[in-house]
Amino acid sequence: MEHNLLEMSIIGTIINHPFLLKESGINIGHFDSKINVNIISVIEQLMSEGKEVEFVTILMHQTPEFVGGASYLTTCIDNSNLDKFNGRVAEFLDKWKQRETRRIQSLSLQEGWSAQEIIQKLSDLDTTRIDDRKSIKSELVKYFEMPFNETQKVDTGIESGITELDKLIEGFRPKELTIISARPSVGKTDVILTIGKNAGLRHVTTMFKKRVIPVVFSLEMETELLVLKRLIPSTVGFNRGKTKDLFNLLTAEQKDKWSTDLGILSESGFEFFDKPGQKVSEMRSKVRLLQNEYPDCEFLVMIDYLSIIKPEQPGQNRNIEIGQITNDLKTMAKELGVHVIVLSQLSRNIETRPNKRPMNSDLRESGEIEQIADMIIGLYREGYYNEEVNNQTWQPFEFCVTKNRNGGVGTVTAAYNRFLGVIK
Repeated sequence: MEHNLLEMSIIGTIINHPFLLKESGINIGHFDSKINVNIISVIEQLMSEGKEVEFVTILMHQTPEFVGGASYLTTCIDNSNLDKFNGRVAEFLDKWKQRETRRIQSLSLQEGWSAQEIIQKLSDLDTTRIDDRKSIKSELVKYFEMPFNETQKVDTGIESGITELDKLIEGFRPKELTIISARPSVGKTDVILTIGKNAGLRHVTTMFKKRVIPVVFSLEMETELLVLKRLIPSTVGFNRGKTKDLFNLLTAEQKDKWSTDLGILSESGFEFFDKPGQKVSEMRSKVRLLQNEYPDCEFLVMIDYLSIIKPEQPGQNRNIEIGQITNDLKTMAKELGVHVIVLSQLSRNIETRPNKRPMNSDLRESGEIEQIADMIIGLYREGYYNEEVNNQTWQPFEFCVTKNRNGGVGTVTAAYNRFLGVIK
């Protein structure tokens, strides 16, 4: 939707339902068009004076030209849509944030702001809507019956399906950001595909009320490779080296269960986006569209990987860019009510230590990442450094949880079959 038309639709809906102006948290500073700024200022004045907000009162409050004329107001009202208002407001505020980000970055260059000042200004953009008020009474109502009702339990989030990890972290909760980090080829992609598949299939094996849609933004590897080389071998149960010639290399037993296992995999509901160089704003829009398509589902968003996410405004100091990208990802998680998992590379410095298990300081551009993320999980695989262990069918795979705002920290060990891509 072209930006001015988006503003007009929002204004038209507010004209028809004036209470939405205060409820949405929109103000004149969010609008790009001068005429739209004038219209909102007139609506605010009419409401403060206790007067009715409607076509004629807006048109005649000053001069018709001040608010764009009768034809312009009519177009605004014709494009109003109450059902789509919240979605359009979110898109509208995203565009405002993009404009403000450009303005802040320009000012920072002119005035020589510090990195911390820039990050703080950019973080302040996320306080655009006053819809976070909650009273203690309304919160306590949700928990009042819990001790007396077996069916009322605190939601511990989306389980990974990796037993020992779930015991420690207590699930991936909505509105949180997790960073999963490791050196290249340790198994990061297998981890998120395992978590995504287990989450997507939970409605098949358990009586959960809500289905989970795993959403994968693969900024480096094409979807075809993720499905053919990773998901299918781990589901059917064959060495992924066989994918180069399935007809000749699959056993009769594997071929017999092929259709059944692919049917099970299809039930996982994966959604893939593999365009390289995506921005967080693009990813946010795509997830929001999926939420509109599947309104009764939960979403687990997984991104591979952090360093190749395109910044909204490239050319800045890399630490600032990574800090802003991480902050944008956290904001996306909160605004959309989803859990976001992002893969990240560990610094080469880890190779210089005798103990190569990851620490938070091993994250590239670690400062802002460590501060913003709700959970940080480093991956360690002894087989990465020991060829004898690496050739074992099943080898130990460690999840080092070094930060967890709402759960436990520590290290748990799973079993990893790198030939199948299975973690359990």
